[in-house]
Amino acid sequence: LPWIRYVESQRKNTQVADMHNTKRFLRCTFQAWSARALRVQEEKNKKAVTLFQSSVCRRFFFAWIEVTTGRRLLFQAAVCHYEITLIRRIFLAWVESHTDCVHEDLIKQRMADYFCRRSSENRCFKAWRKYLPIIFAERALQQRLAKYREKVRLFLPDFASPQAEIEEALS
Repeated sequence: LPWIRYVESQRKNTQVADMHNTKRFLRCTFQAWSARALRVQEEKNKKAVTLFQSSVCRRFFFAWIEVTTGRRLLFQAAVCHYEITLIRRIFLAWVESHTDCVHEDLIKQRMADYFCRRSSENRCFKAWRKYLPIIFAERALQQRLAKYREKVRLFLPDFASPQAEIEEALS
């Protein structure tokens, strides 16, 4: 404690000074006065130390009284604070997990939409690729049939296809 250190340093300083003064006044008649001054200084130091100790004890005692009387209120406030923070933590954890679930569902929905779109495009493209040879084969068949009809028409002039008759009737 700083007060005790101050008292001890003051005591040491006074002892050193007194020893110096006593050496100086040993031959003089003031030796009795020096001893009395030392005793008075020692008593003052003891009184200062006891005063400091009593003030520290009083502070400690009043602080202890405040703590013991207010302990129940502090405990209730701590319980209330703990319950509030616990509820808040639980709610924040729930909000975080809910947002994570919503985010994951959104990602899964986007992936499903993308997969559905891609798969439908792929199915359409594959069907179209399968349909093209059929169209080309049908077109080639129609061209061959048209060539055969022309050849038949050349050999048999009175032969006319029923489709040609329908086209002539419509026009």
